[in-house]
Amino acid sequence: MKNPVRHGILATVGQTPLVRLTALEPSGDLEVHAKLERFNPTGSIEDRTALDLLVAPIRSGEIVPGQPVVLEADSGNLAISLAQTCRYYGIDLHLVVEADTATAWHRAMLKAFGARVELVHAAHDQAQLSRLADALAATLPGAYRPPRGRWTSPEGVLMREIREGLTTEPHYVFCPTSSAVALRNVIAHIRVNRLATTVVAVADDPAAPHPASFGLSPADLVVAVDELDVVAGCRRLLGREGLLAGRSSGAVVAALAQLRGQLEAGAVCVLVLPDGGDRYAETIYSDAWVESRVGTVPELQLAYQEASR
Repeated sequence: MKNPVRHGILATVGQTPLVRLTALEPSGDLEVHAKLERFNPTGSIEDRTALDLLVAPIRSGEIVPGQPVVLEADSGNLAISLAQTCRYYGIDLHLVVEADTATAWHRAMLKAFGARVELVHAAHDQAQLSRLADALAATLPGAYRPPRGRWTSPEGVLMREIREGLTTEPHYVFCPTSSAVALRNVIAHIRVNRLATTVVAVADDPAAPHPASFGLSPADLVVAVDELDVVAGCRRLLGREGLLAGRSSGAVVAALAQLRGQLEAGAVCVLVLPDGGDRYAETIYSDAWVESRVGTVPELQLAYQEASR
């Protein structure tokens, strides 16, 4: 059966499209594919993270419907993914969320899913969010807190899907450090299967874990991008491919542009694009916002043209 009926919305997580990008690198020197994670049900790669974290303890009985579950999220996208999974299973979710990452759009979605949210201002790292979530859980009788280490699944499903979609092993996989669980899983899959694939860790967010913490090999690469690079990458992807993608996706496109002259001709490159651009309509795709954050639109156009060469 080509289009089987899915049993519940969470069954649609994963198996996202792998799309050949034909206009992003018109020279044809590179074979570029995009893994479009916007096709997960909440529009983000973090749906995979939520399943990795919650489904096993739900099935084992560690999480009991009707009892509170306390989780932390260092991004608005992860918060929404956790809220969707808990809503599906009828779980009372209490979330500690980094306020700066939760836009008005994210907050509205969390309210719709029924999550109880505590916004934390100026949280410096994941460890601090975890400590605050621990403190919250201590006030809620019977609350479930996931053990440390539950954030990474060793199966590397994302990388397996990428390999299944290609006729040859990818030479490079670009993934942002802001999608920390996805990046760790890609690395784990490559190591377990002893692939020659080079991981390109795109440092797109100062608040994300440092690239050195991911266990990269000496052959792997780290590319740092700034906010102007991110905006130019997003708009380049939209202009050349008609693809409205999110902030981290623009970072990945910018990283590819930075490395273009260093990659061997014919290299197969996969860009992990974590989410769609709809939630960035008032930021990345707003000229007024861009001017207030990274400079005038003419300056952006110059950066865009340089990245397109």
